Amino acid sequence: MYVSKVKFENYGPLEEVNLEIKNVSEGNPKPTVLIGQNGTGKTLFLSNILHAIIEMKRKKYSTLLEVSENNYYRVGSLNYIRAGTLTAYNRIEFTDQASFTEVMTKNYKNLKDSYSAKDYPGVNIEDNKLKETGFFSSAIAPQDNLFDKEVFLFFPVERYYTPTWINKSNENLSYASDEHGFVGKSSSNMVKYNVLSNIEEWLLDVIIDKVLYDEKLFIPDGKGGTQLVYSGPNNSIQATINLFLTILYKHKGYDSARIAVTKRLGLCRQIAIIGKRGEEEHEIMPTMANMSSGEAMLLGMMASILREADRVGVGNFAINGINGIKGIVLIDEIDAHMHSDFIQEALPELIHFFSGIQFIVSSYSPFFLLGMKDKFEDNCNFIEMPFGKNIHNLINFNEIRNCFDVVNKTYTGFIKEYENITDEMRKIKQPLIITEGKTDWKHLKHALNVFHSKGLFKTVNVKFFEGEEAMGADKLDALLSKLAMIDQTAPIIGVFDNDCKVGKKYIKPTPLGNNVYACSITDTQGYGEEISIELLYSREDLTKEWPDKRRLYLTDEFSEKSHQLKTDTSVVSQNKTIDDAIKRKIIKVVDSNVYNDKEKELAVSKEEFARQIYEGKPPYENINVDGFKKIFKTIEGILDKQNNN
Repeated sequence: MYVSKVKFENYGPLEEVNLEIKNVSEGNPKPTVLIGQNGTGKTLFLSNILHAIIEMKRKKYSTLLEVSENNYYRVGSLNYIRAGTLTAYNRIEFTDQASFTEVMTKNYKNLKDSYSAKDYPGVNIEDNKLKETGFFSSAIAPQDNLFDKEVFLFFPVERYYTPTWINKSNENLSYASDEHGFVGKSSSNMVKYNVLSNIEEWLLDVIIDKVLYDEKLFIPDGKGGTQLVYSGPNNSIQATINLFLTILYKHKGYDSARIAVTKRLGLCRQIAIIGKRGEEEHEIMPTMANMSSGEAMLLGMMASILREADRVGVGNFAINGINGIKGIVLIDEIDAHMHSDFIQEALPELIHFFSGIQFIVSSYSPFFLLGMKDKFEDNCNFIEMPFGKNIHNLINFNEIRNCFDVVNKTYTGFIKEYENITDEMRKIKQPLIITEGKTDWKHLKHALNVFHSKGLFKTVNVKFFEGEEAMGADKLDALLSKLAMIDQTAPIIGVFDNDCKVGKKYIKPTPLGNNVYACSITDTQGYGEEISIELLYSREDLTKEWPDKRRLYLTDEFSEKSHQLKTDTSVVSQNKTIDDAIKRKIIKVVDSNVYNDKEKELAVSKEEFARQIYEGKPPYENINVDGFKKIFKTIEGILDKQNNN
């Protein structure tokens, strides 16, 4: 079953949408991408399709998991009627003669006077509920119970707020209706808020069932012996996941990739990801928890589709193949939390992978749109909201045009950094350390010089990329990914702060391939989580006063409301870092906007601080660098492991 037609009139920002969703063929649907700025109705469009599917599902089951008790999934409210109008209407038609129709009106008499079956197909104008409450809905389910045969999933974007249409009485945090409805619970939930939840457990079950129950065959290995192979549904599921992982990790230079079971850690086993280059295998990820958010999101969505297909009985891919999986998958903001290369390459691959699934997704990313255009050419529907206009030439879409300006400004800078580093690597045979900040390398280089003078870390013979422009975590991460695509003669190690999402994923040192590694600093001085490199110094050293009475400050030195210095209320800071740090219960460095009662700036900048330490000037001639031992032990471990390979 696929969506075939969508009609909205005066429904929130959707003034008039009359859209026929075209497919390549009956069993090969075109993906549909909703594009447009914030507030143009993309999420509302998806939520209405989801609501329609759930209401059709209600016809087949007495209980549903998507909602609690007698609730609808999406809130229906007269407030959604477009300003200046009296009636909102939506109708969603599906293949298999299924449909969902909904009307809400502020003036029943006006609606009845203007009513015609042609303008409002599916509406019973004499419905008592419509007369009494202004609400009408009707769901016609497919004759066959496709919910036990096909995949129906919705992946909402992770949100930090609750939309107004959320029905808070639903325990499962789902959408609902504020009119009285007829609902129960269900045997499977289409809504996936945590895409990795239960996936690892299911993958372990698949692998174990393969070994226990799939047919075992012994075939010639070409060397005069035999090798054991498996044939059966679980083997096919695992092979399908491995095929997708191979596609996912090809951008990192791996010929193939697969899931594997780790040795038992404590009382449990976990899923690892193994990559292969030539004849050698490497551990890409020791556990799924070590995956980046983008990788985890992709694998989670892919595995969720396979898991649901396995549940409804089309999991025997050995017979049906991956194309035997049919159904509808809705994804809100499909590009959220992903890097541009994943967005442009891996996401279209995911959608192309399941050719029998109708994907209806929303996106803000021009990279995703261009990737979809490259992958599908004309076999993709690009719908610009709020008017439901089918865009044939993406260059006419405003977000694409705006993106070109941004990319042109940043791409040149990125290429310059890449060329500088590749030039550096041609000149040297030493390992190269690259940091995200323009001051970070100064702290690390100074600390290493001190350690060397004391006979410590003698095997850490490295060169630092001494950039004078701040690169930032995202840019460094992208740079390392590009460098990892080329065989490097000497190790390259990216060192991140751990005060952002990118740095946190490298708290455990991670090989990115081709002699490229990433790692993060961690707290050594008791400051807590999310530290920048300055917080590897003790509080006493960090806050030492300069000869001119200026210094660095820490956020916990200031009061929460007035931002007065706790030890001297005549000193006040206007630095916005303080509010954020107090709210999140972390400690950050304050290096600007600290004033005394004469409005004199009292803060030292991070750049001044780093330069003074690097040059050995007061008050840091003998500053203690013991807090840097941990990061250099990490770097030493990476180099030792690389030397032993």
